[in-house]
Amino acid sequence: MESIVPDVTLWTDGGGRVRQTHLPVAGLFGSATRFAGMTARPYKGVSHADMAMEIVELNGSPGLVIGAAVRVLVRLALT
Repeated sequence: MESIVPDVTLWTDGGGRVRQTHLPVAGLFGSATRFAGMTARPYKGVSHADMAMEIVELNGSPGLVIGAAVRVLVRLALT
């Protein structure tokens, strides 16, 4: 938690296909709670043990891509 600034804002976009927050989530507690909820169960039928994470550059900013086999599950840009 120390690596996240207290005034963080989480924006999500499910592309119309997965659950998302419709408004930005402001603050460290709300953002951390949202992430904890996303990791509480398998995502799109893929267990966490089968997922891999890669640090990448997304739109000119650092980011993460989480995938399984040949499928991208999550793209996360850190701006």
